[in-house]
Order: sequence, then C-alpha cells, then structure tokens
Amino acid sequence: MQQEKSCLEKMPEERKKSEAAPKGRTENKEPPKVLVQKEWADKHAILLMFDLPSRKFKKLVEDGSIRSVKWGEKRQSSRIYKVEDVENALQAKAEGKKVPRPGG
Repeated sequence: MQQEKSCLEKMPEERKKSEAAPKGRTENKEPPKVLVQKEWADKHAILLMFDLPSRKFKKLVEDGSIRSVKWGEKRQSSRIYKVEDVENALQAKAEGKKVPRPGG
C-alpha cells in the first residue's frame, strides 16, 4: 500500500512538467541552414534558402549541378545561386543598378 501511495504522490509532479512544456509548434526564428562542402561551393555554387520544388532540387542533384548537400534539422527547399550570378548581382548593386535576379 505504501509503495502505491508514493507512486501516486510522484504522478502530479510528472504531470506538471509535461504541462509546462510549450504546446503546439515552436517557431524557429532562423531558418535551418543548408550545408554544402565549402571547397566545392566556392567553385560551383552558393546555396541560399529559398523556395524550390523538391523535384527540381532533385534534378539539380542528379545532373551534378550540386552535390554533398546535408540538411539541417528540418528539410527545407532551396534555390541554387551560381557564383557568377551572385558576383554580377553584387557588382550591379555596387554600381547602383537594378540587381538582376540570380538563377534566372
């Protein structure tokens, strides 16, 4: 009997802990980061967080446009920016021109 009573006494504490946990989704303020091997990324592409359908992303992986991609906590879709496009955009911005949208 005494053991049962001690179990019942512990229960409310456990219940309090679970109630204290935030319910529903907690929003991440920062989007998950996509990691690409740095040496490869420097030469070929810069990966930034944007919308891109997963089938299109898969195609880019298959045709060798990108590789060695590791996902963060949550899988996010991404758009690939080629290094030249980023350089052109930065140059246009420096000259005060309208920045062309990288990636077409």
